[in-house]
Amino acid sequence: MGTRFRCGMYGGSFNPLHLGHVSDMLQAANQCDKLIVVLCTNKGEIDPRIRYRWIHQTVGHYPNVQIFILDENHEDKHEVTKQEWLDGAEKVKQFAGEPIDVIFYGDDYDDTNSMWRECYPNAKSVIFPRNEINSTDIRSNPLKYWDWMPQYVRWHYAKRVLVLGPESTGKTVLVQSLARRFNTNYIEEAGRELSQLSGTCLQMLPEDYTRILTSQLNKYLTERQKANRVFFEDTNSMYTRYFMTYMDRYKVSDPNQILAWAMTKLSVCEEHYDLILLLQPTVDFIDDGCRVDSHKDDRWKCLDYLKTMCQHYKLQDRLVEIALPDYNERYCLAVAAVENILK
Repeated sequence: MGTRFRCGMYGGSFNPLHLGHVSDMLQAANQCDKLIVVLCTNKGEIDPRIRYRWIHQTVGHYPNVQIFILDENHEDKHEVTKQEWLDGAEKVKQFAGEPIDVIFYGDDYDDTNSMWRECYPNAKSVIFPRNEINSTDIRSNPLKYWDWMPQYVRWHYAKRVLVLGPESTGKTVLVQSLARRFNTNYIEEAGRELSQLSGTCLQMLPEDYTRILTSQLNKYLTERQKANRVFFEDTNSMYTRYFMTYMDRYKVSDPNQILAWAMTKLSVCEEHYDLILLLQPTVDFIDDGCRVDSHKDDRWKCLDYLKTMCQHYKLQDRLVEIALPDYNERYCLAVAAVENILK
């Protein structure tokens, strides 16, 4: 029968959390009545709220595990002084509320381990054998070391590709083809289904646009968790805003226009795109039963609007325009652009 400890500590920056951390934490949690996981944070690292959530998703099912955030506030974690180590340990002990009788760490920490032993001189050391997995290599090339990360961590590094363009330029088929080519998932255009609630896009209600805008965001937040290195989006709020303006019912002050602006800013500034494929209307207009004939003549107007929006948000360096009239050539150009951001 293995040794059972009263109160243990396992710490790190988890920048990012990887499967080595996962294995260590699960084993430590199994050996303690109480385990304190210490999240050490410094400047320039992944948002500590994200890392806290990763830890919770790893050991949150253990009632005996508590998470403590230790803010070291340095530009580099190696700048932490010996006294700061000792002061931090006192904070951890106060948080624990009882003596810490064991500290856990992987055998890849070396000099860090000696400091932990000095900070907790009365605690037993339990060292976990570790393989080559480490956060430094992951940060240097996340896609190369994709398999080293839990599923719930990978989304942070997945590349995000938006496919934009006027009506009937092949967006939907291209997005589905790219998702199959790169063995990943995609987000369908929310407006396509919701615009048919009234049977025609000419009779849409304000609430329809609200549902389109919020549905698109909800789909993104859900689907990004499943991405395999890259995921694709079929249009976004930029096109929805154009469509509302085109229908000439929704002015700048309209709540849905304001919502569309906010959604676009969130997508571009907070959850940035790595690549935008902008399809030009150089292919035939196909009436699939969901389109209005008058839109055919305004496709270039829509393209100009989308280009202006991309310029407004300074997205030119991520923008690839596809003007080729042959569908296979369009597909091949899109594949090459995606492969370029996956290097």
